[in-house]
Amino acid sequence: MLVRIDDFPMGSPQHQHPHLWWDDYRDRCLEWIVPFEENDVDYILGVSPLLLFDGDIEFLNNNIKKGRVVMHGFDHAWSIWKGNIMETWPFGGEFSTLNYEDISIKYDKCNSILQNIDSYDETHFIPPFNSFNQTLLNFLSKETKVTKVHGEKTFYNLFL
Repeated sequence: MLVRIDDFPMGSPQHQHPHLWWDDYRDRCLEWIVPFEENDVDYILGVSPLLLFDGDIEFLNNNIKKGRVVMHGFDHAWSIWKGNIMETWPFGGEFSTLNYEDISIKYDKCNSILQNIDSYDETHFIPPFNSFNQTLLNFLSKETKVTKVHGEKTFYNLFL
């Protein structure tokens, strides 16, 4: 069994969902990961690299020893979040407005950030809101080490 945890450091912009914004997000994250770490549970923690704050990489390096950090989109769609984000889901969510080159540029930047995390696993990718499109899948399969894209109920193996 593999446990999936999403949305580090945050899943929603403060102005959109203040009830989902926590100043103590690192403490809240520890509530989830410490039991997994202590009990050798296989887990992945989805991180949105463009949302990381100062000290987050050090926090992850100090606390994630048995789990793996994986890319959870680029900025969890904060850059396109205007109105109802759910309207973009059928078209790829965060990736709905990006062409192949845009995805490449953002992926490379995010991958570079996550390379600083000791437990980073490049073979998994979690699209925010489980929403992706063919352009993203084409890019991931041709240009990256990603072999598993996690969706709502399962993951998609890019090389079956």
